[in-house]
Amino acid sequence: MAYVKSGVLLYGPPAVGKSTTTRALVTLGDFTAYQPLKVGGTPRKEYRATSHEHLDQLSAAGELLWDARLYGARYAFDRAELDRLLLSETHPVINIGTPAVLDHIQQSTTATWHRVELWCDLDTATRRLTTRGDPDLPQRLERWHATPRLTKADLRIDTTHTHPHEAALAIRQLVIAELTSPLVPIRPFRCHTSKDTLSR
Repeated sequence: MAYVKSGVLLYGPPAVGKSTTTRALVTLGDFTAYQPLKVGGTPRKEYRATSHEHLDQLSAAGELLWDARLYGARYAFDRAELDRLLLSETHPVINIGTPAVLDHIQQSTTATWHRVELWCDLDTATRRLTTRGDPDLPQRLERWHATPRLTKADLRIDTTHTHPHEAALAIRQLVIAELTSPLVPIRPFRCHTSKDTLSR
């Protein structure tokens, strides 16, 4: 089995399309979504349900890379699952909304991580959050405003007008270019169809 030392850190505030872009990447066959641990809140297939006791045990053992409480739930990144994905034949994709977490993951692993920043305008984010019926809309909008832009990113994609599949293709091109040749700057795709297909 090959040891893949390359992954994608997909960064951005709520409603920029991190989850839908990740799903599009997975359909390309070269990527696997990292599923964070979660306690409480609405069950979603992007997360692995667990208990506070389990997270406390992992934290005490130094096995958590990130642990935070957001939107009435608790989320965590565990080292064991990330190591498992890095030993697979696909590139792990991690959705992140805090710059400090990006830095910590890069410093805690030997993998090469590609920083991809997703963004959209506030009107689009508000429309997406409203459409999907999040009960914690005010908190997510507050977090949208509080999420800073990255000072350095390998690729930036404006998802206001970019379809998830086009975003995924741009990210795949970035990863393949790094593996096969000197990195060439890639301009973000700007598709003007299905602009509300991105939601998280």
